Amino acid sequence: FSSERILSLEYSHHMHDPAISPPIQQALGNAVQQAVKANSCGRSDLAISRTGEVLKNSSLFEHPATTSPLQQQLALALARVGALDEAAEVLRDLLVASTPDGETFGLLGSVCKRLSESVTDCEARELHLRNARDFYDAGFTRYRDPYCAINAAACHALLGDHEAAAVVAGEVLALPPTGGAYWDAATRAEAVLLRGMTEQALTAYSEVVQKAGDRWADLGTTRKQCRKICANLSADPTPFD
Repeated sequence: FSSERILSLEYSHHMHDPAISPPIQQALGNAVQQAVKANSCGRSDLAISRTGEVLKNSSLFEHPATTSPLQQQLALALARVGALDEAAEVLRDLLVASTPDGETFGLLGSVCKRLSESVTDCEARELHLRNARDFYDAGFTRYRDPYCAINAAACHALLGDHEAAAVVAGEVLALPPTGGAYWDAATRAEAVLLRGMTEQALTAYSEVVQKAGDRWADLGTTRKQCRKICANLSADPTPFD
């Protein structure tokens, strides 16, 4: 995962969760595709409806074992088509109604961060960003979720607290690998950069490129986040390109 793995809303632990039957997974995938198509045609109202219809009408909501992953998928689908407030509402309700996990906090953090990028008012932007930081911090503190950890560090930096960012980034570097070679490398590179170690970060990002293969979309996401951090640190992003 990168710090924008869920910010780009292309990742979920539960995309293939065994608690969700294959027919429901397929129906959800079809609904999301229809929603994205509707949204691209300017029909955001139809897009939001399509993303929720399969899940909201599913009898699986009667079973607690499947409620959380399904609602996470609903929030993910809503966020993909830009319905960020609706996605946040689903996730906040989930925090209250069920036992939270790292992914719920990570999704909430990502939605709040995207909300911060969608507003022009400075106070509103900072409020959303602080909410994102708090959700990421909770996901890391409670569940040691590395995705939440690296995003918490990035949010600290974006809020101007570079000391806290460096501390959390150091904790990220001490975490064991998750087994995903690309995202492990991308997360490590970002953590090194957040600690202000530019030369070491250059080497780390070179390793990311080596592990990327044809993952151009992931590389684009990683590059975008790298440039954002460089701007925050007043560092020249050119060497990282």
